[in-house]
Amino acid sequence: MNDELLARIEREVLGWPGVWKKRDEDGPGGGGVTGYRYRKPQIGHVHDDGHADFSFPRKVRDEVIGAGRASAHPAFPNSRTVASYRIRTPEDVPKALELFRMNYERLKAVAGEARNVNEFGEKTGNGTAKEIEHEVTGWLGVTTGDTSRGGLQFSYGKVELGHLHGDSFADLPFPRKVHDELIAEGRASVHPPLPESGWVRRSMAGPDDTQAVISLFRMNYDRAKAREERRGQ
Repeated sequence: MNDELLARIEREVLGWPGVWKKRDEDGPGGGGVTGYRYRKPQIGHVHDDGHADFSFPRKVRDEVIGAGRASAHPAFPNSRTVASYRIRTPEDVPKALELFRMNYERLKAVAGEARNVNEFGEKTGNGTAKEIEHEVTGWLGVTTGDTSRGGLQFSYGKVELGHLHGDSFADLPFPRKVHDELIAEGRASVHPPLPESGWVRRSMAGPDDTQAVISLFRMNYDRAKAREERRGQ
């Protein structure tokens, strides 16, 4: 393995704000491995033999493998989240950096430092979040705040109605029965980090999505308000 290729990747990745590395001389398989992290989450790691691994949401993982930009992990080919890339030549360096950058931008979006980025690390920035915020905060009793991961949270009293990740997507909690109905109707999708919970996710790509997200927030608002009214009777 050409150490200069790995050095080029390290120089580039460590130049991104917030990225640091953790070296393990006795990694999986007994060889050295260097992990690169944004804050705490890892954006990817490289084995000394030039084998790089990345953990993506399943949809992204399938997309990059399907496009030939990465391959299934050789030791865990059935993994739903891990993709791999072999660095052999100078031409492989920019391709590996693209995968590192995708995870970097995605994690920045989660942290709230690049809110107009979708799960693929692509810029969106269409002002959808502002439109939704303007509508939802106009409902009596709704307040906003930041989530621990940098999203914009909407609450009614102590009840969270849901939160926005920039102009990319909205996450909302529902009773399991409502969760299943929304997904079956195509109004929302499974929440990737919590697939077994009542949380749903709705991506925002256009005007129709804006209204769809507002209607989901309204469902939760009306439910929370009705519950409060029943308690006051």
